[in-house]
Amino acid sequence: MQTITPHDLWHTCASLAVSSGANVLAVSRMLGHKDPSVTMRIYADLFDSELDAVAVNLDAKIAQSVQTVKAPVDRRRKRRISAI
Repeated sequence: MQTITPHDLWHTCASLAVSSGANVLAVSRMLGHKDPSVTMRIYADLFDSELDAVAVNLDAKIAQSVQTVKAPVDRRRKRRISAI
């Protein structure tokens, strides 16, 4: 049976944070790295695995913004009509 070290748990925690969508700056601060490039160097392969999800989300946001631009916006004030 393999021994699990505190360092192994540290890497597991960081990996789970990355997998849950945390950005590199947040993970870097959580790990106590002074420079986020240290975090990127160690965990870059985990961030790369999320590229497909990022692309899908960007496509959805672009499609949503195109629909918003196509929808006409009525900026005129509505007048109240009194029943006098």
